[in-house]
Amino acid sequence: MAAKKKVTKKKPRAVEDDGVTVDDLDAAPPARKKVSAAEIAAELNEENGNDFCDVILDPDEPLATATDYAVMKQPWDGLTGVPGFPCGQITMIQGKPDSGKTTIAMEGMVAAQQQGYYVVLADTEFKFNWKRFVAMGGDRADVIHLKADYLEMIYEKILKTIDKILERDPDARIFVVLDSLGMTPCREEWENDTKQPGLAARVNKKWIRRNRGRLHKMKVALVVVNHLYAKIGQMFGEGSKGYGGDGFYFAAALVLEAVYAGRQGSKMKTIYRVRKNHLSDAQGTKVTVWIHPDGIKMLKTDQKKLTNNKELAGNKKLATADGNEDLDLDSDDDDNVNDENLPQPKKKRVGI
Repeated sequence: MAAKKKVTKKKPRAVEDDGVTVDDLDAAPPARKKVSAAEIAAELNEENGNDFCDVILDPDEPLATATDYAVMKQPWDGLTGVPGFPCGQITMIQGKPDSGKTTIAMEGMVAAQQQGYYVVLADTEFKFNWKRFVAMGGDRADVIHLKADYLEMIYEKILKTIDKILERDPDARIFVVLDSLGMTPCREEWENDTKQPGLAARVNKKWIRRNRGRLHKMKVALVVVNHLYAKIGQMFGEGSKGYGGDGFYFAAALVLEAVYAGRQGSKMKTIYRVRKNHLSDAQGTKVTVWIHPDGIKMLKTDQKKLTNNKELAGNKKLATADGNEDLDLDSDDDDNVNDENLPQPKKKRVGI
């Protein structure tokens, strides 16, 4: 029998680069002394203008995607991990028809009015429920209402309105709702009565690329309502997709989905869930609510879950409509729970 050949493992060779020997792949050359990023950023701003780049001087500065919010009542904080709609960012609310998308946008409009924001409604569906908006506490006369037949028109109106507000009030806080993205054609579709795949998606992406940075700089809270449709023949992954391409979904810092869950008399049960969140660690969370003619009210079972979730609820008891912290959360009566808004002081501003 032939003797087995002895196999010896070769030692990894040292890698030499500019005179530095690395014997282990995990090893690294020592960090060299360099000019601080803050110093370079400061010089860039001095040479090119103060908005050339951000200068971070405090290493403990919050690492937040957004710092200003149009504050919402619960269950928003427990659901998203942030106090409200982020300023300078895009929030998308998507879902199938009559699932509660516009209602939560209305809640945002009411809260924004109470906190001194200029509220702009970019309306392309022409069926906004003003009666419900007023019943929820909104002021119809304090909304700048824009209408348009196609995407390019509504985008132009949104930008002109923002510019006019800032011209009159440079420190303005602005809350814009686009309702809705999915049912709005682009100009070519509207004028020629044609439907070609991808036309609206290209228009949307072009506008986002041009204006996302501008909206962020002006700290405009942009809320986009969109419709979902079922993808035919989908076997794997998500079974639904938004109209108008993926541009707004990719650009959004927060995406909520509204899911219809039933109806009882004049109220509708809806599940809101987080589909995308670049604002906090709250990922995939969901809450069930009743949508009444005068607004959204939490189910007490979900309120109890959010109260027990210390990370999302901040280890604080959630307020109830009557301020009674000892309310029986296990009761089947879900109509008594409706948290009060926690608005920031209302800012004096130019009348609309």
